[in-house]
Amino acid sequence: EWPEEKRQEWLLSELRSKRPLFGANLPKTEEIADVLDTFRVISELPSDNFGAYVISMTTAPSDVLAVELLQRECRIKNPLRVVPLFEKLADLEAAPAALARLFSIDWYKNKIKGRQEVMIGYSDSGKDCG
Repeated sequence: EWPEEKRQEWLLSELRSKRPLFGANLPKTEEIADVLDTFRVISELPSDNFGAYVISMTTAPSDVLAVELLQRECRIKNPLRVVPLFEKLADLEAAPAALARLFSIDWYKNKIKGRQEVMIGYSDSGKDCG
């Protein structure tokens, strides 16, 4: 498991790269296949069938960058808005720094064009911290 900074660095290098991330022969666990199949279905349907892609239990900027990379890799023509959902107390407390980091990334700032949706979880944060 890489530290957050290294994950961000790697994801950003892949997002900036033109080469494909993986080929057709990628070994897939059931979990990986489910995720890729979900994004492939999104790529095949009209974009107006979808709203935002909400990332439940967001903990760090790399969660958002990973979804952006998956959308690109699965050739989603009109990428969905990516909305982090911060739910646990530690994640809620870290959310301002996580968003500030995302907003400091030129690639990301250009992508969102000054608009970012964020969700704050109530039920899970209530369970986590009362």
